[in-house]
Amino acid sequence: MKATRIPFGKIKKTKIVTDTLGIQNTSEIPMEIVFEQVPRHLTFKVVPSVLKYKERGKIIATYDATKNEYGNSVDRIPIIMINDTVKTKGTIVVTATVEEDFSYMTEEDLANAPEIHFSTKNYDFGSIEKGDTVSCKFIFENKGKSNLIIRNIKVRQGCSVGRFDKVLKPGKLGVIEITFKAYAYKGRYRKNITVISNDPKNSSVTLKLSGNATRKHKDKK
Repeated sequence: MKATRIPFGKIKKTKIVTDTLGIQNTSEIPMEIVFEQVPRHLTFKVVPSVLKYKERGKIIATYDATKNEYGNSVDRIPIIMINDTVKTKGTIVVTATVEEDFSYMTEEDLANAPEIHFSTKNYDFGSIEKGDTVSCKFIFENKGKSNLIIRNIKVRQGCSVGRFDKVLKPGKLGVIEITFKAYAYKGRYRKNITVISNDPKNSSVTLKLSGNATRKHKDKK
């Protein structure tokens, strides 16, 4: 197999796209490829379905963005290469960023679109101890002329999304609650939160969490 990664890049939410991955059977017996745990937005096809000795082929991957959520995604697909009774396992990593399609919007549409504005995009928890759970709120406003819709909120490991205002009318304030659990014993940490909305001029906003994690008192020598 020439590569184990298929980077689709940016895909509009309304699109279905394909890409290919070159493969070759280097064994002396025919080989089949089986895909496992495939999410609903991905399909795979091997051409030819059975590869003869030294035969080259391709894996055709299809990404249906209409069936996945907005934002970045990384899918690790287990594969099994079967040569008679011998099974070799591998992984194909598929990456993509699903974005809203604003190409249809006219100048009038853009003038009347929602606009997302945060009072601050950074929050520092200060010093916390290992295992502590802390929360914060990010305040945002819709300064546009139509309803602001939060399409998705992507968080990093250790973070979770609490209550948030999904739809915000023009001129109104909204809240996004984020909870962080400190897994590290000690050290400075930084976490990014990505907020995806229907604001055509600023559809992806990055919020930043930071702080310093220390050992619990009973763990200290």
